[in-house]
Amino acid sequence: MDKAAKRYYLALIAAEQTGEAIEQLLEALPAAHPDVARIRQLEKRRRELQERIDLGTLNNEDIARVRARINGGLRDLVRELKPMPTVAESAGDSEEEPAFQLQLHETEKDTAPTTDWRAKGFFGELAYTGSPTKKEQTVDLRKGYGAAYHTAREAIRKAGMSMVRGDRDGGTLEAEIKATGAGGYGEKILFWLTPTDAATTRIHVVVDSQLPTLAFDFGRHKTKLGILVSYLR
Repeated sequence: MDKAAKRYYLALIAAEQTGEAIEQLLEALPAAHPDVARIRQLEKRRRELQERIDLGTLNNEDIARVRARINGGLRDLVRELKPMPTVAESAGDSEEEPAFQLQLHETEKDTAPTTDWRAKGFFGELAYTGSPTKKEQTVDLRKGYGAAYHTAREAIRKAGMSMVRGDRDGGTLEAEIKATGAGGYGEKILFWLTPTDAATTRIHVVVDSQLPTLAFDFGRHKTKLGILVSYLR
């Protein structure tokens, strides 16, 4: 990994965007890379910490100590990360080439990440109409696009919803709440994420029924939207 890439990941960790750094590292590294298992273990510990924070079973001192260990472990891993060793194609090969070249993201190049904050996100017109009971809200999040996208995914998880699909480059996410009991239809949850500058992302969220003609929801969609938005921080 070159110095620019290391600086990029270390900056994410320093900004407490560890989840975003882990997600991008796992996307960039091949599954067979020897450090992938270490990264997944750190992600598991990070999720366990977040679950205990949500449950309120840790005090602030414990949270800070565990978080520092996770961040420190990831920081050390990034500093030491090297390409996978390769076997020469023949005994006469005088030089070995790395098995992969670490990419910062799917479409980013092998130097530094793109500085154009408009490179990813949703920039079209919202054409969704939905049912008469849909509820929607727009949130301006003080985070760059990558961190905001990760926050939206985490909000879905924390709210107990199930991911259906996501388009990181296109700035959209879809989740669902399955129908429970007789007469239920379930809900769809839609996100549109648009960076407004390098440090701010606008997130438009819709909670709607899976039944497009539903006329009454007894406040369910408003409640679910409020829970979801509370996690967008």
